[in-house]
Amino acid sequence: MTPPRSDAAKKSETSSSKTDKPSSSKSDSSKAETKAPDYTNPPDDFPFPEDQEPRSYSSSKDSVGDITPPSNDANRPGTNTSLDPNANVNEMKPWSPYKADNDVEVGTFYMKRGNYKAAEARFRDALYWQDNDAVAAYRLATLLEKEKRFDEARHYFESYLKILPQGQYSEDCKKALARLNANEGKKSQSKKAPTSPPS
Repeated sequence: MTPPRSDAAKKSETSSSKTDKPSSSKSDSSKAETKAPDYTNPPDDFPFPEDQEPRSYSSSKDSVGDITPPSNDANRPGTNTSLDPNANVNEMKPWSPYKADNDVEVGTFYMKRGNYKAAEARFRDALYWQDNDAVAAYRLATLLEKEKRFDEARHYFESYLKILPQGQYSEDCKKALARLNANEGKKSQSKKAPTSPPS
C-alpha cells in the first residue's frame, strides 16, 4: 500500500498541474491583440523626402533640343543616304568580343591537342565575332603554316601586324613572314631553273 500523502504534497501537486496547463487568461488575449505594424500609412513624424518638397519641374520636357545631324554627317565614311536599292549597302556585322575570346581559348586548346580542323574552325569563328582580333589572326596563321597552307598563313600574319604592329607576337609574325617569303623564293627558283636532260 502506498502511504497517505501530506497536505503539502497535495498543494505542490495541484500547483504543478496548474502550471502545466496553458493559461487562457489575459496574457493570451493581449498577444492576440498585438498586430503587425502598418507600413502603408507612415506616422506624421516620419515624412518621406518627396512629401517635404513640392514636386520639381523639369524644363527638359519643354523643348526637344537640337536633333539635326552635323553638317558633315553625309561625308562620314560608311554612311549611305541614298534610297537606291542598287546602292552599296552597309550592313551591320555581328560583334561579340566575349564569344571571340571564348573561341580563341577553345581553339588554342584544340590546337595543343592536335585537332587542327576544330582549332581552325574556332579561330575563324573568333574572327567572325571580332574581325580585328589579333590573337585569333596569329593563332590561325600559325596553324595554317603548320598545315602548309602558306598563302592563307601569310595573309593572317600580315593582318596581325596591321592590327598590332608592336604587339606581343609581332616579332614572331615578322620571322614567320620572312620564313614564308624565303620558302616562296626557293620554290620560284626551283620552278624557273630548267632541268637538264640526262646525257
